[in-house]
Amino acid sequence: MQLLVPGSTYNHSYYDMPVKPSRYSYVSKALDSGFSTFNIDRLATGRSTLPPSSRYTLDSGTEAIHQVITKLRTGQIKGRAFDKVVWVGHSLGSSMAWSQAAKYNDDVDAYVLTSMSHVVRQEEPGGEGPGEDVQFEIRAMDDPKFRGKISDPGYLTTNAGMRRFFYYAPNTDPAVIEADERLKDLSTAADSDNVDLPPAQSPSRSIKVPVLLVVGDHDRYCTVEVCTPATMLANERPYYSDKANLRVIVVPHSGHNVQLHKNAPRTNAEILTWIKGAVH
Repeated sequence: MQLLVPGSTYNHSYYDMPVKPSRYSYVSKALDSGFSTFNIDRLATGRSTLPPSSRYTLDSGTEAIHQVITKLRTGQIKGRAFDKVVWVGHSLGSSMAWSQAAKYNDDVDAYVLTSMSHVVRQEEPGGEGPGEDVQFEIRAMDDPKFRGKISDPGYLTTNAGMRRFFYYAPNTDPAVIEADERLKDLSTAADSDNVDLPPAQSPSRSIKVPVLLVVGDHDRYCTVEVCTPATMLANERPYYSDKANLRVIVVPHSGHNVQLHKNAPRTNAEILTWIKGAVH
């Protein structure tokens, strides 16, 4: 079973984008490869519960996912129990895996962590990203999509037109960005509360099962000027235990949303091949 955990301001549509599913739907590719998937809306996104923003924390979001994993393993969802669970995260959905491992270190059999690293470039590669005078996130209640639906000022969303900065434009279908804008979701200040800790104190050191990191070469989470699997490993390996047997894929011509670029079929095929080797 693959548990799919989307990033901040995303919901389950990240892994099942309704544009050319044969190319951009990770769910479809995983099912075609013989896997079961459980594609969730994190707490406070999509069809999940929307608590007061003041009560939403990364701990509460992680606890909700832990409950899902428990139900998957014990057959409380659709009456089928799964003895293997692989966490496939995107962005925030990847960094939440670090906290998950620190609290419930026997919960998951392998992790695929996309679009996230501990060492981050301060500048967007190639000067990409909005200017300083452009507000990247705004209150959701002020956005036309959520106006009249969200009244809690603690919930945020991306400003109009900002989704394009999650992509490397020359390798992106404009229809994907349009759908991304239409399907965007919520975030809170808590989503960026990850504390920078030295490697020895990082919660990711608690991971004792195989880990695959997947980053786009035009993403600021690809952490050096010339980003390669070797340089990523050099930066990230200190944050993981030897038992994680860390591996890295650097996706060429890709921004933050590695699984929504034109080369998504190749990216997803590499991920699925690694999972088969890690848990079978």
